[in-house]
Amino acid sequence: ECVINFIKELINEKEFFVITHRYKLNDAEYITYTELAKELGVSASRIKSIEERAKRIIRRSMPGLKECLLKQKNKRV
Repeated sequence: ECVINFIKELINEKEFFVITHRYKLNDAEYITYTELAKELGVSASRIKSIEERAKRIIRRSMPGLKECLLKQKNKRV
């Protein structure tokens, strides 16, 4: 849950939708580039660009994500 909330704060709604469905996060079902493109009314290559941008943002924020996970782990102990 910590990871999902952290990611949700970093990226916009469209990016979050793409990432969650491409990687089956947050109980989302896997959707192909073509299916996502149809649903969002853009091209499959645009979906890939959206996914890449979101992944770049998430990668740059890894120190904050690590901190989030450590806090979550400490709460369980």
